[in-house]
Amino acid sequence: MQTPAKTRFLKSASIIFVCIMSINSVLYAQPVADGSPQPLLNNSDQFIRPHWSPTVNQLAFTQPGFDGIWTYDLNSEQLLQITELSGTGYGFSWAADGSHILTRSTKFEGRRNSHAVALISANGSSEELLTDYIPAMPALPSWRSNSVNYVHGEEHKQIKQVLPARKALTSHASAFIKDNELVLYRDGQENVIQTPFQDERLLNVVLSPDQSTIAFEVYGGNLFTYTISSGNLVDHGQGNRPSFSPDGQYIIYMQAEDNGHDYTKSDLIASSIDGNTQVNLTSDTDLICLNPSWSPDGKQIAFDEATEDRIYLLPVSFEVQK
Repeated sequence: MQTPAKTRFLKSASIIFVCIMSINSVLYAQPVADGSPQPLLNNSDQFIRPHWSPTVNQLAFTQPGFDGIWTYDLNSEQLLQITELSGTGYGFSWAADGSHILTRSTKFEGRRNSHAVALISANGSSEELLTDYIPAMPALPSWRSNSVNYVHGEEHKQIKQVLPARKALTSHASAFIKDNELVLYRDGQENVIQTPFQDERLLNVVLSPDQSTIAFEVYGGNLFTYTISSGNLVDHGQGNRPSFSPDGQYIIYMQAEDNGHDYTKSDLIASSIDGNTQVNLTSDTDLICLNPSWSPDGKQIAFDEATEDRIYLLPVSFEVQK
């Protein structure tokens, strides 16, 4: 017969055991492909470089050549071209509330080109050039809450209040490259993050949805993540075009091979932020998978395929590893 003290001890031990198992389940849950990739659209149009909206079940993408941006609503199945401006698909970013897309339009005049900062509404109702076309805009424009920063020559400029002040915007942080340094914008301030790559070119900078980690590439080198609170820098090896899982615990990126002209192979790799877990999510397919983007609910990864110029959706889930 158990004493009251022993009964209380056993109950406490059981609770502790369950908590430990729960924690381990979280720690060792890793993403797995939950089926084969499926094409987003069943038409003959070619689309590339998908980007999920941060707030709704919607994707934005462009076509080869980067002229124009389209959106697709997975609920209504509506495909909509929101702008025809040239060059706008090369690189663009959603506003934090999903209402607009910020991009750069390119105009070619002979052998020269010029750029203008462009703001496009996600429903296609408006497009606005926030600057004139200027001959030297070496970097893509970037969000600073509801304002926009861009580079003209070597001068950094800001366009204030391009969108109404809303909580979804004013609490938004961003990471970007300024004078070849990694910079975090948060709470109205820009803070330079020291890395060992001052003499190298950085690109494809992405901030995790929980604003805890920055992913970036070193040109001609590897893919890295930087944890803001600890200053921990992790080398994830060869990789390009990172995108975070919604909880910020994993990045998905393309790991490609080429012959000097065309991609010959490319898989999508999910890597934990500490770099200890790496999973090839497309090892069972012959598709050449490029430019991944993780959905806000974590259940799908959108990417384009190199030989078809077609958007695919890969269903994913998280499984606990023993």
